[in-house]
Parts: sequence; C-alpha cells; structure tokens
Amino acid sequence: MSSQRDAQAPPPGSDATARDPTEMALEALMMQIQSQFETMSSTILGRIDQMSERINGLEESIEGLMVQAGVDKDEVRRMASASADAEQQQQQQQQQQQQQQQQPTAPVDAPDAE
Repeated sequence: MSSQRDAQAPPPGSDATARDPTEMALEALMMQIQSQFETMSSTILGRIDQMSERINGLEESIEGLMVQAGVDKDEVRRMASASADAEQQQQQQQQQQQQQQQQPTAPVDAPDAE
C-alpha cells in the first residue's frame, strides 16, 4: 500500500502546486477566448453606438425636410398610425382566411331520392 501512496505523492523537492500541462493549456485557451470575446463585445457595442448616431442624424434630417415641406408632425403621426392600423387589420383578415381554409368542411348530405 505504501507504494500506491508513494506513486500519488509528489516526488521529494518538487512543487506540490505544479499543474498538469493540459490544465495549463486549457487555462491559456480560456483566457484567449475571453480576451477575444471582450474585443468582439467592444467592437459590436461601438458599431451599435455608431448606428444610433446615424439614426439620430437621419431623424433630424427627416424632421428638417418635413419642416421645409410644411408638413405637420401630428398629421404625419396620424397617417403612420392609420397605416399601421390598416396593416394590422389586413394581417388579421389573412389569419382568419387561413384558419377557415384549415378547418375541415363537413360533408353536405345529398337529398334522398325517393
């Protein structure tokens, strides 16, 4: 039994905290992946910020064009709302038609010929 203990114990003079090379390689790989993830996250967030700035610029440009054209903002909102309502109604009608098409039809009884 002492031979098993000797095989499991670190050799005399060695560092008891020495790690397996596979474990060290995995840790290095995980650190590399984490670094790449952080870099990608920063890049994506930067691009989102850029897009947000561009959208804000577009909104300002559109608003300026509307003012130049003499269009009332409230009127545009009403038209957009009406358009959205019409689109929603159209979608509901399409869904109803699809549901009706999917329902099995009952056979029609033919009149008995006497």
